[in-house]
Amino acid sequence: GDGMPAGWEIAHDRDDGDATGVNGAAGDPVGDGIANAIEWLVGLDPQLADSRNFPQLGIERIAPGVRLTFPTLPDRSYQLQSSQDLGTWADFGAAHVAAPTDPPGTLQIDDASGLARRFYRMVIAPAP
Repeated sequence: GDGMPAGWEIAHDRDDGDATGVNGAAGDPVGDGIANAIEWLVGLDPQLADSRNFPQLGIERIAPGVRLTFPTLPDRSYQLQSSQDLGTWADFGAAHVAAPTDPPGTLQIDDASGLARRFYRMVIAPAP
């Protein structure tokens, strides 16, 4: 009932029947500042203080813009967003949905807009 897959909770010593405290979506059993639900979404282990392994959006210059890369996991939706001022965000292209049977991979998106300044973020959610 907390939105996390039962198999993942059991594999990581979370009580699937308890959606509260350290077992719930907002739980953080090791105090690394990352809630269980986020640990599941990005593929981290809730029993390890492993925030240094949090996935990063890679960026590389290409002509005439940039190439963005991001690691993907099965059964998640990935939506790249962009902003020119860090205040207003807009979807950049369509969301990428990784099917439950897809292997882990890398999403690659090219931005050939040539804008002098643009910020990016990746929004991850459970696949619809």
